[in-house]
Parts: sequence; C-alpha cells; structure tokens
Amino acid sequence: ADGIVSNAKLAQDIISAETALGATPADTDELLVSDAGTLKRMDYSHIKGGGMWEKISHQSISDDATVDFTTFSSDYQDFKLVGSGVRPATDCVDPQMRLYVAGSVVTASSYRYGNVGHDSDANTKTSAGNAVAFIKLFPPDSPAGNASNECAYFESVLGDVHSTSLYKTVMTNGILRTDNNRAQPTSGGALLDNTAALTGVRFYFSSGNVTEGEFTLYGRKIT
Repeated sequence: ADGIVSNAKLAQDIISAETALGATPADTDELLVSDAGTLKRMDYSHIKGGGMWEKISHQSISDDATVDFTTFSSDYQDFKLVGSGVRPATDCVDPQMRLYVAGSVVTASSYRYGNVGHDSDANTKTSAGNAVAFIKLFPPDSPAGNASNECAYFESVLGDVHSTSLYKTVMTNGILRTDNNRAQPTSGGALLDNTAALTGVRFYFSSGNVTEGEFTLYGRKIT
C-alpha cells in the first residue's frame, strides 16, 4: 500500500478503459501533469485558450427556403457564420441576411449595409442600403448563379451580440461566380439599428430556395 506505483505497474488501458467525457472540459475539470518531474493537478481553464473560434453547429442544406441558427449562447461574445458551396435554386439572385431579436427575425427597415468588390476583369462593384429590410452580402449587379458548377462562399462575423447598449454589427467577406462568368470577391459590413441582444441569424436568397450549401456557426470566447 505504501509502495510507489511506477509506469510499469499501470495497465495499458488506464485511460482508454475509463468512461469518455464526451464534451469540452469545464473550467474546473482537472488534469494530471508533470511539472519538471513533479506531479501536479491543473484546471482546464489554464490551457483552453481565449479568443478562439469554436464550432457550435452545422447544417447541410438541400432545397430550403432559409438557413436559420437561432441559439446564441452567452458563453460566446461574437459569432461567425460560414457558408460554403452555397447555390440558389433561382438564377441570378442575391445572397441576403437578416438577424433575430427576442426569438423573431427582424424584417423591419432598420438595416444599413455597404459592400465593395472587384471582379476578375478589374471592374469595381459596389452596393449600399439605408433603412432597408435586409442585408445584401454581394453587389446587386453580381448575383449568384444556379448552374451546377456555380457557388458562393462567405464568412459573416456578428459582433457583441449580447450587448444591450450597442447597435449590432456584421462584417462579411466572400466570393462568387457572377452571371457574366466573372469571379467576384467582396467585402462589406452592416448595422442593425437596434440595441437589443441578438438571438439568431438567417441566410436566404432574394428569390427562391437555397438548393445546396454547407453552413457552420462558430462562437468566440474572450476568456
């Protein structure tokens, strides 16, 4: 009972035979570490990292009218929505976004946005809107095509979603193939003139369904 338990005396499945945690460790979960040869315990909070993007949920879309993520956990300050391989059912339509407040999507004319891009012929493309009912993610003369080999990719970051004193901000970067066979990278931003906390985000096209796309929501912790 008083003897030293050496490495040779440990079963090879000393870890793998135990019940799996099956989740990200809590801050107070403990790990056993060797500190220069001295065994010590350490809380997970010391190694989890802050400011990192963590995957929250994913949706594979197949002919849906909208793509909605309606749970913004208070564990995260900022959120990022990534859309990959996104294709509309209707040709030449605009990728758009709306935000949720108190569990309901905001359709009032309280959005403001602006974006700019340069197509592969070096033409500058811009669009903007004040007091409109949506956020447009790409310039209107560069809409998304619905051919089987056409698609859009974008990343939209929603900042300080739980604040009740700040207007809500959205920053977007993306690229698509335009209806005149040009590559169209675009950057833009938007405001929702509402200081209430956000509870979700919606992606959709200006007309028709989302034929396909992979959508992932990430959250960023600051501690």
